[in-house]
Amino acid sequence: MVEERRAVSPRRAGAGRKGGADSRREASSRWWAVRVRRLRGGVLRLTRSRPAGFAVGLGLLVPSLAAAAADFPWENWLTDGLGLVGLATGAALIVVSLGGRRPDWIEPA
Repeated sequence: MVEERRAVSPRRAGAGRKGGADSRREASSRWWAVRVRRLRGGVLRLTRSRPAGFAVGLGLLVPSLAAAAADFPWENWLTDGLGLVGLATGAALIVVSLGGRRPDWIEPA
């Protein structure tokens, strides 16, 4: 059996192919969005596992509370802000892990 080959016009040669300078430039300008989405996905997967969520929440909560309670010489505005984010994330993970999963919607009776 002989296969018949079609001639491809130069315009259609790269029609289905992704890549090129424009797509690389767009991808390099959106790198932070990809990282944020992956981080969010990781935190959401972490909350599905109750023991792991509790352990990570406690691991974030305790150092953040220590940094907020004590006055360390190396503290500045950045460590204060990161401590607050760690405190809030740790508290949220602990609350979710203790409360368990709840339905999004409850049908009215």
